[in-house]
Amino acid sequence: YLSHRLCTYLSYRLQEAIEGHLLTCFIALVVYRILEQYLENKYTIKEIIETLKNMNAGRLKGAVYRPTLTRTELTDELAKIFEYQFAYEVIEEKDLNKIVKNANGKNVAKFIKERKGV
Repeated sequence: YLSHRLCTYLSYRLQEAIEGHLLTCFIALVVYRILEQYLENKYTIKEIIETLKNMNAGRLKGAVYRPTLTRTELTDELAKIFEYQFAYEVIEEKDLNKIVKNANGKNVAKFIKERKGV
């Protein structure tokens, strides 16, 4: 009886893990497609991912961060989209949270229509 319950539990957990992984992959694809629209399909997925991977911030002191990235045309376009100059500005943690909130609140469909002039 115990081994049956254990197998049932593990099967449930495995199914849950698989569903979680699929959801993560789907969300990543959606985010990529949104970025692709914002960037007007000028960059490959590999270029976007590599650029995002290299966009880090190092802690200077306390809750103050400094970007540690190489500035490129793509980073400049991302800065326009998110309304923040990643390559130049030192930022406090509270301000970083505001930027994330602002990016989350953008109406993507409206932004894309405005860019296309629809």
